[in-house]
Amino acid sequence: MTSQADQGQQAYTDSSTGLAKRILLRLFSGYPGALTVRLWDGEMLQVGEGAPAFTLSFRHPGVLRELLLSHDPVRLAEAYFGGEVEV
Repeated sequence: MTSQADQGQQAYTDSSTGLAKRILLRLFSGYPGALTVRLWDGEMLQVGEGAPAFTLSFRHPGVLRELLLSHDPVRLAEAYFGGEVEV
């Protein structure tokens, strides 16, 4: 049996994942190849046609938000070296 708090957390996770998917599909809409994006909850998103050349993994939603808002390539490098983003 799940509590109301657990159900609320699941609804939040589902909505944040859905939003992330929409943002990422729009972000990569012009990408000429194919890739897979793995979100923090294990959800997978296929971008492009054919076999994906790589998988981009986000360990938690905060890192995606930071990268989108900062537009800072140094933050991307920090996230990669810190294990928040994997390729």
